[in-house]
Amino acid sequence: MPFIFQDLERLSRAAERLREDRWKKAYPLSAFTAVEDDGKNGAVPPAALDGNPMKTGDEWSGYDRYIWLSVKTTAPEVASEELWGRFDFGITGGGNNSGFESLCFINGEAWQGVDQNHQEVPLRQFSGKEILIQFRLWSGLTGGGKPRPNVHKIKRAELAVLDSGADKLYYCLTNLLETCRAFPEKSVERERLLNLASKAWSLVDTSLPGSSDFYESAAEAVNFIGSRLGKQNGEFSLSVIGHTHIDTAWLWR
Repeated sequence: MPFIFQDLERLSRAAERLREDRWKKAYPLSAFTAVEDDGKNGAVPPAALDGNPMKTGDEWSGYDRYIWLSVKTTAPEVASEELWGRFDFGITGGGNNSGFESLCFINGEAWQGVDQNHQEVPLRQFSGKEILIQFRLWSGLTGGGKPRPNVHKIKRAELAVLDSGADKLYYCLTNLLETCRAFPEKSVERERLLNLASKAWSLVDTSLPGSSDFYESAAEAVNFIGSRLGKQNGEFSLSVIGHTHIDTAWLWR
């Protein structure tokens, strides 16, 4: 029996739940020290960890304001590829022309930009080690109109353990289902991919997300997808469009 539209939506919701279920465990970073920054280019992280306390749940605000957040901790000892940081410090306004940006420093080294669209930071080589994590936060501008402060919130700050199998399944399913949407509803290609996604998801033990059975079955589902995709026949064309941002000549510092 052919799959119908509702099955695509059901599987899409299942894949979206994997976004959180792929994280095995979290180690919250509940408190930082906050230091004001003058906003000059080439700033380096403060050497001392003195400053005002700022914790998860606190709000911060400003117009073109800079703040340093610092915390020193010992990372959990886990398989190196599974150690990540997860950080949610602010919002970006409509049109992506206002709001929060930040740069993450690890042990004094510029590591990665962290913003609303980039909240996950790989920390593979720091498993079981002491680590100094610092952020240079920027409150942003307003993207036009009368200047006003942007209000942000420290929503999430944690070291987290990622399950690689569930992570791969999340991206495999997401891409399969997005590809389904690119085909006409009653096309053979759409039904073939939807059938593959459905069979893969049926292999996942969803009785207790977060259990060893759940993660083991997620890895099995990934292997199933890989084995079946390799047997797909037929020709297709792929069009790719590249785009580069203009941020260096626009709002961001």
